[in-house]
Amino acid sequence: MEGNYNSGNNSNGEKMNTYDYNYTPEQNYDQQDNHVMSVGEWFLTIIAAIIPCVGLILYLVWAFGNTGNQNRKNYCRAWLIYYLVLAVLSIILAVIFWTTVVSLIMHNYY
Repeated sequence: MEGNYNSGNNSNGEKMNTYDYNYTPEQNYDQQDNHVMSVGEWFLTIIAAIIPCVGLILYLVWAFGNTGNQNRKNYCRAWLIYYLVLAVLSIILAVIFWTTVVSLIMHNYY
């Protein structure tokens, strides 16, 4: 049975021991920060993406870290998905382009 043992004083100053059966250990780790982010915080979040390598690392930390603002976490996750889709499409288009160029060169060469 999970729980948290609390020891303290009651209103009369007498020592009182209680056991909280509704406590779960995840409550310590699942403390979400849901405050409204200021314009300055959003500005710094967006500017962080501009910095090469560091921006990607920051976005990964913010997106998958255990602490931090939930809004920033979702924003960073959305941008990482966007970057991933963009990278995959870029690779597909580059392969199509280069196979077309190589086939044209080979066709005209032989």
